[in-house]
Amino acid sequence: MIGRYLVTQLPDQSRWVILDRHMWGYCTLLDDNDNLLPLQWSSRAAAEAWLRDCYRRWGNGTIPAPSDWRERPPELSPWHQR
Repeated sequence: MIGRYLVTQLPDQSRWVILDRHMWGYCTLLDDNDNLLPLQWSSRAAAEAWLRDCYRRWGNGTIPAPSDWRERPPELSPWHQR
């Protein structure tokens, strides 16, 4: 399945991050001063756990979900090779 979010490593392979394929950038959070804080993990498993928790919260309505967050079959993805 192809989705909006992809767990991947930074180019220097120092940390794991979540790539937002719609924004074509790494996921961040805003702090109280509107500064972007990078979301980075030392392991793939930790990044995947964070993303799974986001999916769970978006799915049950605990937090507002971004558009197009659900995974979809590859043939519906703009990145699908035809």
